[in-house]
Amino acid sequence: MPTTSESSMRRELESLLAQDVEPLKRRSAELFDQLRAPGAPLVLVGAGGLGRKTLAVLARKGVQVSALADNSAQLHGTRVHDLEVLSVKEAAQRYGTSAVFIVTVFVGSESVRRQLRDLGCRTVLPFYPLFWKYADDLLPHYVFDLPHKVIEAAPAVLQAWSLLADDASRVEYLANVRWRLDPEFKDLPPPAAHEIYFPPDVFALEQDEFFVDCGGFDGDTLSSFLKRTPAGTCDAVVFEPDPANFSKLEAFARALPPDVTSRIELRCAAIGAHPSVLRLESGNSTASSLSSSGEIEVPCLTIDEVLGDRAATFIKMDIEGAEPEAIEGAAKQIRRNRPLLALSAYHSQDHLWRLPLLVHSLDPDYRYFLRHYAAEPVDALVAYAVPARRVLQPGRSA
Repeated sequence: MPTTSESSMRRELESLLAQDVEPLKRRSAELFDQLRAPGAPLVLVGAGGLGRKTLAVLARKGVQVSALADNSAQLHGTRVHDLEVLSVKEAAQRYGTSAVFIVTVFVGSESVRRQLRDLGCRTVLPFYPLFWKYADDLLPHYVFDLPHKVIEAAPAVLQAWSLLADDASRVEYLANVRWRLDPEFKDLPPPAAHEIYFPPDVFALEQDEFFVDCGGFDGDTLSSFLKRTPAGTCDAVVFEPDPANFSKLEAFARALPPDVTSRIELRCAAIGAHPSVLRLESGNSTASSLSSSGEIEVPCLTIDEVLGDRAATFIKMDIEGAEPEAIEGAAKQIRRNRPLLALSAYHSQDHLWRLPLLVHSLDPDYRYFLRHYAAEPVDALVAYAVPARRVLQPGRSA
């Protein structure tokens, strides 16, 4: 029987999804031009990957950008697409009263917007109105996409909602739907207090876990896992496609006690639906991304292929948007062994509902929980799929 809170949230969700898509489409198409004074110069603030992508698309469109700025002193004086990178202070001094400042920063954009306003810049915008205007070229970008697509996916959004196992997950889900419809929505629940991937109120680790870490980075999640399990009792397979990160992962594993290291298998590979070869574009110190023009060639494997008859008990995925394909490539493991699943759900607008529904289609035994671990909805949202036998009873913790 649904609780009063659950029924109320369901009605709120249904109301959101009942919106007419046409006003949303018009708003997306027209918002940037409504916010920009006619003829006002454009200044992009953020010369990293997002700023460079934006600048390249605007150049192809014949849209002039007057300046590019960044807070990193290392970038000042360098050039991107024939524009010199200025300090934010200098850009504000030159253009603050006349230009539209577009913050092309993905994580931490709100602090940059405040900085620009404090420097006297009159018109400061996040990047998404511009991305909505040029959606064919700039979207999707990770979790950002056109809001009307949420309404068009309403049946799937509601179906995934019905799978959620607790009110904390429902609050999280509803807030994330609201944010996808309006990125200025601020009333998000606070980040979870526990460490990412290990919610103590949802499941407990056992003494003989077989952990599969997809997106192992430098061993950070593996380290957290090992701290929670008895030394030398658990097996792990860790996939990391970026060679630089993989070297750090190897160094971490070598420093472990021999009885622990002997039970860890490392693979410098991506994970997907089918064996193949992919190209990787090396990113910053924490992330790389798949790209047809990437400079690094890496094998792509499937979990089912690598594990064979071995039975995973816990699979974590944080693989830059390839989670649906990786789930497909782990279908036998999921159907046969019902491992815990911790799935990053912030790389695409629809992963909020698509990932739970995909797992549910493979095995209806799972229960679903949502938790997020960052101040912004663009980062660190995790969907947990937990087999019924491993869900902790209310009031218990790991």
